[in-house]
Amino acid sequence: MPDFIDYAQSKAKEMAVDSLCKFSVEDISKSISESSYDVVIFGAVGDVLGSPVDTILKLKNTIKPNGFIIYDDAYLRDIQTSKVKFEYDYLTYEQCLKVFEETGVYLVDSLTPNFTEENDKNTRLISNRANELSIKYPDKKDLFNSYVQSQMNECDDLENSLVGITWLLKADNN
Repeated sequence: MPDFIDYAQSKAKEMAVDSLCKFSVEDISKSISESSYDVVIFGAVGDVLGSPVDTILKLKNTIKPNGFIIYDDAYLRDIQTSKVKFEYDYLTYEQCLKVFEETGVYLVDSLTPNFTEENDKNTRLISNRANELSIKYPDKKDLFNSYVQSQMNECDDLENSLVGITWLLKADNN
C-alpha cells in the first residue's frame, strides 16, 4: 500500500537507515521471487503465499545466507476448544514448530504481545472512522460495517482463541 511505503521510507530516513532499505509497491507473488534480502517480514497477511509450509519455503528463498524471516501470525490456544471467527486455518504452537522444522528454518526468538488494550482502542477508532465514512459515503455503509465487524471478530479471536506471535526465524542452511 503506497501510504505504508511512504511511512516506512520516512521512518527509515528518520532512523538513518534509508540507504540500507528498499520499499516498493508491487504484487507480493512477484517480489517473493527475489533472493537477496537480509530480512523479510511477513506481517499477518494469512495464506496469500499458500499453506504455512509453502509460505515459509517461499520466504526462505528470498533471504540471503544468514538472513532472517520475521513471521507475524497467530496460533490456536487450544485446538479442542478454540472457535475462530476469522476464516483462516490456524495451526497450534506445536504444528508451527513442526512446519519450521520441515522447511529447514529454526526459531531464534519470539514475542507474544498482549493485544487486549490495543484492540479496544483500535476497535473504537475504526468504528468511529467507519461511522464518519458512512455519513460521507452512504452507499458504502454496508462495506464499512462489514469491515468493522471483521475487525471485531479478529480482536475477539485474539482475546479468546488465538495467541498472536511474532517469530524470528533463520534458515538452517541457505
